[in-house]
Amino acid sequence: MTAYADAIAKPPRTLTDLEQKLILKTTGEHRNGFRDHVIISLALGTGLREHELLALDCGDVFDDDGRARRKVTLRVFKRSADEKSYCPAGPTRPFRLGAQRALRGAPTPASVAGPASPEFEADFASPNLVQTFSYEDGDYDRYEKELLLASCSQPFRFTRLSAIPGCEFFGFAKVKSMRSDGVTSTQTFDNHAYMLKGLLSEQTLAGSDGFIYSATLNTYRVRPALDAGLQPLEPLASCLLDLAPGLSDEACRVQFVTIDSVETETAELDPQTGARIVKRHVVQDLACDRFGNVLESIDFADDATSDDDVYARVVYENRAADWLIGLPTELEVRAGHAGGDLLRSRQGTYGSNGELTSISIDTGDGLATTQLDYDAYGNVVRSVSPKNQANQSQTLRLRQ
Repeated sequence: MTAYADAIAKPPRTLTDLEQKLILKTTGEHRNGFRDHVIISLALGTGLREHELLALDCGDVFDDDGRARRKVTLRVFKRSADEKSYCPAGPTRPFRLGAQRALRGAPTPASVAGPASPEFEADFASPNLVQTFSYEDGDYDRYEKELLLASCSQPFRFTRLSAIPGCEFFGFAKVKSMRSDGVTSTQTFDNHAYMLKGLLSEQTLAGSDGFIYSATLNTYRVRPALDAGLQPLEPLASCLLDLAPGLSDEACRVQFVTIDSVETETAELDPQTGARIVKRHVVQDLACDRFGNVLESIDFADDATSDDDVYARVVYENRAADWLIGLPTELEVRAGHAGGDLLRSRQGTYGSNGELTSISIDTGDGLATTQLDYDAYGNVVRSVSPKNQANQSQTLRLRQ
């Protein structure tokens, strides 16, 4: 019997992932190439044929309110009444837009039924495991919105705008996931500005009855990048050359984001009264260095009392010339505040390649130091433990 592989013709070669990226990068670099970029990105994202692509118009993709359709019905497709012309009354073939990468620049509906996880059926009596996702309020930068509106007046009305320099889909403001037992997790993202896009600002976990068992609130701060003299870096020259009208030079300064605080509330029901008992836990970063390393922080633990508050201070070694940043050399933990009783302390030293060579722990009676040695490849080859009361230490040698 002839082997199947020998009986069929050799399939045509398809584009590799790298080749696809290079094509989209080239066609998306200039506005004059928008038409080709639209066609290619949509073809790669949906797998539609050439005549199916050319038959699409803005009304096929968006409804009367300007919202993206979850499904698009093709009026022209293979073996339809007329593959080369529009046929409104002819047969149709639907296809699902879903989260195709070519469609990430489209306006999003207020709520979208997202992809659900598969149902797993076990051989024993176990319920199906199904998790359903929904998405709300997609955020875009302003430039992308303008291009999206303008694109509907052109012959080729749809493109993956997120691939165009200066255009980006910031993400959904709210993502909900619901388990089959009714437990719902809701995540809220801070997407109103470029620097904050994708950062989780709030998360809640609620039961099927709506009772919120936990809630976490994150706050962030946008900080300017500083030079060695702790002065803000000058605006980027390349950015100033292409600065959009109405924006000041501040828009071209280098900035980064640090987290300011994390507030967590957990709740449970009092078994006797049925009242909701809430505990609040707050961790706040008080200071950062110019690289974003946390210098001081305080853990308020149970917000109902200050007796369990913990203050921490960290000192770092930063060798910017060697690209070695954020090597902690000192750590102090104190009760309540910076002048509180010392609870624990550690010190560290580092080698020329940033490898940890010793770590010392303050025991109250002195420092307990562990020494580490490495080979040329960065593997630990020897570890010397702290000395005991008899002034003895253990040496552990590792052979590769």
